[in-house]
Amino acid sequence: MKAVLSRSMAVAVPAALALWVLATGAQAQQSPVQLASLAADKPAVPAEFHGITAPDEGVVGDMAQIATLLNQGKVDRALKAIDELQKKRPADVVPVVLRGRALLQKGDRAGARQALEQALQMDANYFPAIAMLAGLDNAEKRPDAARARLEGAIERQPANVLAYRALAELRAAQGAGKTELIGLLRRAVDAAPRNPMAHQLLAEFFLRVGDPKEALAVAQKANTALPDSPPLLDALGRAQSATGDYGQAQASFARMAELLPKSPLPYLRMASAHLLAGDRAAAEQNLHKALELDPRSLEAQQGLASLAMATQQPAQALTISRNIQKQRPKEQVGYVLEGQIHAAAKDWDKAIQAYRTGLKQTDNPALAIRLHDVMMAAGKTKEAEQWATQWERSHAKDAAFPLYLGNRSMSTKDLPASLVQFDRVLALQPDNAVVLNNRAWVKGQLGREDALADAERANALAPNQPAFMDTWAMLLSGARQHDKAVEIQKKVVQLQPQVLVYKLNLAKVYINAGQKEAAKPLLDELAQAGEGFPAHAEVEQLRKGL
Repeated sequence: MKAVLSRSMAVAVPAALALWVLATGAQAQQSPVQLASLAADKPAVPAEFHGITAPDEGVVGDMAQIATLLNQGKVDRALKAIDELQKKRPADVVPVVLRGRALLQKGDRAGARQALEQALQMDANYFPAIAMLAGLDNAEKRPDAARARLEGAIERQPANVLAYRALAELRAAQGAGKTELIGLLRRAVDAAPRNPMAHQLLAEFFLRVGDPKEALAVAQKANTALPDSPPLLDALGRAQSATGDYGQAQASFARMAELLPKSPLPYLRMASAHLLAGDRAAAEQNLHKALELDPRSLEAQQGLASLAMATQQPAQALTISRNIQKQRPKEQVGYVLEGQIHAAAKDWDKAIQAYRTGLKQTDNPALAIRLHDVMMAAGKTKEAEQWATQWERSHAKDAAFPLYLGNRSMSTKDLPASLVQFDRVLALQPDNAVVLNNRAWVKGQLGREDALADAERANALAPNQPAFMDTWAMLLSGARQHDKAVEIQKKVVQLQPQVLVYKLNLAKVYINAGQKEAAKPLLDELAQAGEGFPAHAEVEQLRKGL
């Protein structure tokens, strides 16, 4: 069985899930405002505003105010501002979509749907509304309707790359395999060969699934057809880095810097390529260049802090962390960085103080989790337990902290305690597939008969995820449902043949099913891995049992 310790299931899915995550609430920290990223190449600019042409200064002010209020979570005030915008632009689809977006952020799905459907009556092809409605369809357990909505958008506008992207994200969330997703993204390239985004999506997909050579082929072809496109140069440089051609990568990023002289991104990319090549000095130089262009660049600051720690300069790293705190006093990132720096030096009291200081500024579960973690590392078990009780009592709707406690208890083999925490999470998030999988694993270890039901539900919510399927197959094997267990575990191995523990579990399933001859070649293969495989002793014991 496979327990998943990550707090996010996004890592288990082969593509970005902005649409799905947004609509289902799978990540509580995500804001519905971010759905606009599906409708624009520049996610920082609210996509709905693009529909207003040549706005007067008053409208520009309204739009900026709405964007700020939504980003701050002040939805009721944003709705009032949207009312004012709609008075100025009664025939425009933009205020109507903004209303849907705000209501979605507020949790009013019915109201959001009504507004978005009204927007489509005004403009049937306005894609932000289509994307958000597809997300709502999927969240309301109507995946076929969501898929049909996006496919309809593609049928009406075959060159709409955004629709292909949203459909790929949706299908990935629904468990589509690599072949289908590649085919879908290639369709986007064929339909819109002059659109850089189409090529970029395909190249980046290959990078995500660990096929840098194919990514490089796609990016090279795209750059030949569409030279001097910054997004395509970015994809090309990253593909070149992934294939070890760091010199060519630097050339691609340098050209990108010429085209985007005010952007820190090319220098951040150069720094990454230099680090992969082992050149820390050059990486540091480029990170400083990025920071000169954008003094608030978190990626540059965090990169410089990491380099400072790697070169035994913790004081320099602390200076960076405190600068971030000054720039972003109400965000957790600077306090997290300071705490990590102290923790690396095992200066637990200073780490605890950093996290406590952060919690006074921002009531963030990530800081609460880290505070508890360093208390435990410092041996302050009683204080940590008191803190956990206090946090859970005052944050009854926070699922992140009990999930952390559940995973921690699971890793220390305190399975009854982990079960209590997973029950708390599922009371708040009944469709959390990661937690259902982990609870199934714990129940299986405890010999509970209802473990299988949790595993089945996790796999229904997130199909074709090897970690979840592995748990399910092992529970099925334990329940003597051998044929189904073999079928599922064979698919797990097909999906991730490089994960040796999945092959070991398949051998166990075969043995439990009385198919020792099928288990033998798997165990022989695993034996060749030698003692480098942590379960080597178990492999040898099983081989002797054959």
